[in-house]
Amino acid sequence: MSGQVHPRSGTWCGFLELAGERNNFTLNIAFFSDRKLSGAGRDDVNEFYVTGVWEPTEGKVRMLKHYIGDHDHSTHLDGRITNKGCHVAGKCWGKEKFEMNISDDDQNALSSTWQPQTGTWNGSYRQGGKWYNFTVEIFFRSYGHIIGRGFDSIGHFNIKGLWEGKAVHFTKSYVGADDVIHEGVISNDGTEASGIYRCGKVDIFKIGLCQDTVEESAIIWPRSGRWKGLYVEDKKDIPFTVELHFGLDRFSGKGADKTGTFSMDGTCSGQEVNFRKQYLEKHRHSIGRCHVPFTGCMSRDGQFVIGTYSEKDYFEMRFQV
Repeated sequence: MSGQVHPRSGTWCGFLELAGERNNFTLNIAFFSDRKLSGAGRDDVNEFYVTGVWEPTEGKVRMLKHYIGDHDHSTHLDGRITNKGCHVAGKCWGKEKFEMNISDDDQNALSSTWQPQTGTWNGSYRQGGKWYNFTVEIFFRSYGHIIGRGFDSIGHFNIKGLWEGKAVHFTKSYVGADDVIHEGVISNDGTEASGIYRCGKVDIFKIGLCQDTVEESAIIWPRSGRWKGLYVEDKKDIPFTVELHFGLDRFSGKGADKTGTFSMDGTCSGQEVNFRKQYLEKHRHSIGRCHVPFTGCMSRDGQFVIGTYSEKDYFEMRFQV
């Protein structure tokens, strides 16, 4: 809209003055379309995180800065957005000055075709001063939705969320454990993200695309043969097996799951995969429809697919060597 400004998500550098001393900081901050913001950074004192809101019409930002760990301290920051969303300046506690600018690398607008990279991501989160690792298969859909599945020391989990430019937020859902909300910033190349997570207390997480996923090959050759997979239904894993035959740009096959026997027919273009799963007539009453649409992304070795079905829930399937 005319007269509105949307601050840029990314890395910001700045300072705030307290008791006459300048405290420099660097902050990765995400500005979301619901006018909320969050981020994590470091200043001359310690690591910190921010939460708050931004107002597009008046160009205002209101943040609360909290130190992580033993520093029981918080600071109120109120500022105004200028320079096309690349500069914020204002007051700390209504008195002291603060100012921040987005980094040079993040000043340029993203291209219309930019999006994070689908694949296997490895990450870690900090809790109680210790770091814990996790692995997750993430599918970034072109219209901003995220879906995935992973595991860590707690157990298996599913993720659902949204990406808005470089800002990302998703919920990690376990079976039998509390949900964990994540909010962060994606790197310019779409292969890394970092930010804060909330589960009672607030701390830091970071994730990055596996190097094997990044490596490119000229042509993807999907493997014909037996594939095994699963789809998530009501937070439960439903396994299936299917025999697939891949041609140049189409594939088909037959398989079975708990509902019954089905056929698959679809297309593949590069890493993009789209197909319909159609059950035999005698099984259709169990699901209330004759076919189920799937869309996903194939790994570069042609042996793994992750994606969504019926526009919302997660599935994956892997070639059986």
